[in-house]
Amino acid sequence: MNGAILLVEDDAIIASGLVYALEQEGYAVTHAQTARAAARAMAAAAYDLAILDMQLPDGTGFDVREKLSNTSVIFLTVVDDEGHVVRAFEGGADDYITKPFRLRNDIHTLVTRRNEEVDALQKERAMLKNTLADISHQIKTPLTSIGIMTDLLENALGAGGLPPEKQAEFAANIRKSLDHTSFLVSALLTMAKLDAGAVTFKRNNVPSEELIRLALEPLQTLLDVKNQRVSVGGEAAHGGIKIYCDRRWTAEALTNIIKNASEHSPAGCELRIELGMNPICAWVSVTDGGDGLTRAEIAGLFKRFQGSRSLTGCGIGLSLARAILRGQNGDIEVDGGGNGVGATFTLKIYDFIAKI
Repeated sequence: MNGAILLVEDDAIIASGLVYALEQEGYAVTHAQTARAAARAMAAAAYDLAILDMQLPDGTGFDVREKLSNTSVIFLTVVDDEGHVVRAFEGGADDYITKPFRLRNDIHTLVTRRNEEVDALQKERAMLKNTLADISHQIKTPLTSIGIMTDLLENALGAGGLPPEKQAEFAANIRKSLDHTSFLVSALLTMAKLDAGAVTFKRNNVPSEELIRLALEPLQTLLDVKNQRVSVGGEAAHGGIKIYCDRRWTAEALTNIIKNASEHSPAGCELRIELGMNPICAWVSVTDGGDGLTRAEIAGLFKRFQGSRSLTGCGIGLSLARAILRGQNGDIEVDGGGNGVGATFTLKIYDFIAKI
């Protein structure tokens, strides 16, 4: 069964045709000829969609609409009745159909489209519910760590204090959890903006050396702690290239890719960045010093909250980087490497040629 429909139409012939056509498509249809009968039907059951005639013997379709909640509404109106059409949308209509209409071409198409929109909305709500659950879990983890460290410090104060080395250890753990929470909240807010289409990419020709410098700035401490070095090669070694992109957002995407490479490489190794251009795209690749990736690992890399291979990762950095690239007519490709070769992540932007 596709869904429940309330049809409010006083013309018996039109109503019988609509009921038959909709039931043939798998809908459960309740027909009411008057506003009063519609009120009784609404009191007895809930409906996914209401098809309302504008003019009824004891009122209007607008009267019925006022008593509906959480139900999509389609109004039936006469041809060229612009005033009614405007009023229909002002009254909360999702769409309208003009009389005369063809059952197959008009009603079927419109109702099917409305049903698809409802299905899409339900899927979106389910996805939002799951995402919120994931976000809650991700934020609770570092907050729990902070709570444990704080409890230990408070208990130690009552017992005469902690040795200096333990104080330093607990303070470092609290700082690490705070930094993780800060990164997570910032990344989630960015993902929300991208998902909502609220990000406007301001694209210009950005010198590759500037893009790399901006991307590496937030990572200097991480690289120093792990004694990792970054080499830049390819066309960057011959004066660099210009990439048509949003400077800030693309640098953030590249930062996430380099950070991922650092986290999955041993201390003291080299991370390689290469750049190039061809007739199709401009590209920047980052190769880590790890053991490579399996096909199964590659398949889950860009899934939110699942793609991290690090015990301390939150699994959102790669997903965020790809969303930024795709928002600029780009993408990220992965070569798993293996046999002594690390994984390579290549950021590509496809329409740079016409902009140079």
